[in-house]
Amino acid sequence: MPAVVPLSAPPLDPTGDGLRRRITLLCRLLRGAAVLYALWGLIGLLVLWHDPTAVDTAWNHRLGVDVGPVPWQQRLGGLIVCLVTWTFVAGACLNLWWLTTEFLAGRIFTLDAAALLRRTALHGLAAGLSDILFRPVIFVLMTLHMPPGQRQIGVFLMPADLLDVMLLCGFLALAEVFRAAAEIADDHASFV
Repeated sequence: MPAVVPLSAPPLDPTGDGLRRRITLLCRLLRGAAVLYALWGLIGLLVLWHDPTAVDTAWNHRLGVDVGPVPWQQRLGGLIVCLVTWTFVAGACLNLWWLTTEFLAGRIFTLDAAALLRRTALHGLAAGLSDILFRPVIFVLMTLHMPPGQRQIGVFLMPADLLDVMLLCGFLALAEVFRAAAEIADDHASFV
């Protein structure tokens, strides 16, 4: 008769206290990072678009041509376009804050947590895709004051764009796994 070797497994933790203890520091760091990132992005946008020299320098470098002094109306248009993307970033950060708050309260594999993870991913995808789609708009805005033959439009993707989309789609998939796990747990609880 073959010897049976018991597998050692950690005891079940139905309250989730062990998991909550392991993720507490990470959740707190993520909450702080979410707030700082949203504020950093907003302040960076306001500072850049407010300073005519900074706008000219940035777009001279990006376009590889002298855009000259960009009129204030075009700078305002650029700021507005960038603020649209920032609102999606802020939405992702806010949902991440709420998600980690749920985790810290021990509500990890719940329908609410799954919905928050999904909303975080969707806001992140919206931010990334709007950034990509608005790049040509910004190019046009920054060269609109130039003679017709010198105006530019630029469409480009960066490797980080693809990485962002892949990771955020992974978060969407993970949100579906969380939702299914929460539904299974609810079904299991109704039988017990």
